Amino acid sequence: MNDIIRYSEIAPDEKLSVFGLVNHFQDCSNCQSQSLGVGVDELIKAGRGWLLSYWQIDIKRLPKFGESVTTGTWAYSFERFLGHRNFIMKDASGEVLACADSLWVYVDTASGKPARAEGRLVDAYPIEPKYEDMDYETRKINTASHYDECGGFYVTKYQLDTNYHVNNAWYIQIAQEYLPDDFVPAMIRVDYKMPAVYGDKIYPYIGWTDEGRIQIDLRDGLNKTYALVEFAEA
Repeated sequence: MNDIIRYSEIAPDEKLSVFGLVNHFQDCSNCQSQSLGVGVDELIKAGRGWLLSYWQIDIKRLPKFGESVTTGTWAYSFERFLGHRNFIMKDASGEVLACADSLWVYVDTASGKPARAEGRLVDAYPIEPKYEDMDYETRKINTASHYDECGGFYVTKYQLDTNYHVNNAWYIQIAQEYLPDDFVPAMIRVDYKMPAVYGDKIYPYIGWTDEGRIQIDLRDGLNKTYALVEFAEA
């Protein structure tokens, strides 16, 4: 996808917001699915869906307002009920601005349980090599030893996606609110545990790891995690 950075996507520093970056990645993957004939409508008809389980997003530079960018994505592996997908954003000169790795779970939307990733809705995706120029972290995010509670808020309608869950990007947007003003994330990891829906109350907890990373654990009222978001500086 070739695009320019719009004013509605930028942060106060006139650069693409992290929320905007994640939306570029998500839009690209959804447009690929749509172009292959296995988009949202086809999944709904089949009673299937792809739920994001894990992100690792590496940010080298966020583009400025009006800058031309190219965003790409591809699947590199399917196994049982899991799908692996890379993302990349480049500037007009071909410089890599950001890249990402992601893990998705193929589910039966009626039961909410994983379904084997096979058949037309999966076979439509061409498999391409895994992106090599990225330092992949382990899938498991080791939690901080201590967290401080930071209040709570209710899920609103505008945060929902076509599954009627809080959209993946919103968890990152919410978590960023609790970062220090001078903290500039160079890597973001998210472990999605369970979906939040309209009316749910989310309780953020903030913790620091021994490596100096900040974690925002977004929990429900029973202390179960919706999503664990980790930010690391360069």
